[in-house]
Amino acid sequence: MKTVKVKTPKNAIHIRRDRLFTLLGSVIIFATFVAKEGIGENLKDVVSSIDNAINLFLIRQDAAQNSGPAISAEIPTRHQRQMAIIAWYGQSEVLDKINLDLAKIVPKEEEFKSRAKAIHDEAWGILADSSHSDDISFPAKTEAQIDALIEKLYGESQMDSIKAAVLRDDVLEEAKKLKEKQEAHYRTVKWTSYVLFTLGWFITFYGQLSGEPQVKLGE
Repeated sequence: MKTVKVKTPKNAIHIRRDRLFTLLGSVIIFATFVAKEGIGENLKDVVSSIDNAINLFLIRQDAAQNSGPAISAEIPTRHQRQMAIIAWYGQSEVLDKINLDLAKIVPKEEEFKSRAKAIHDEAWGILADSSHSDDISFPAKTEAQIDALIEKLYGESQMDSIKAAVLRDDVLEEAKKLKEKQEAHYRTVKWTSYVLFTLGWFITFYGQLSGEPQVKLGE
């Protein structure tokens, strides 16, 4: 019995390849568009939000810095030291609040919260000890001893204020690092979308050009 072979039309494979590449290119273009609009725009918004938070932080911290004590005397009096302790306490409280507001956007928020609480507790203790030094109920001490105590608290208060400023710098540095990281992600997504978009169009055009021209009936 003779076997009959059915010939496949010459352009059958070409037609399937044409459609495959055209479909593949269209899918890549569509997926790239969705990714760019979704992921890319979201990253862009995140970077913008971080930038706005940093700018607001800088404005607020400049105002807080101006609230520090103004000590003109080379050797401050007891009263001047007590006023400085009160001013530094207020400044530290403001800085801690500003620091924690910015810390909400960074990964190390809990660490910064813990440091801010420690600064607050220490500043409050210094303020309490300073304010009680003039109370009648305060343990009997000579004027020299009270002056020495206030001087000690004055130094501790100044150091506590410095800790708040260091925390401020650390939070700001962390926020800037986060912004740079998100900007890098955004650039990666943007340039990847450009490459994939170009590739998608190339594959689509290749698919369109790879098929053989169709022949009309009757020709």
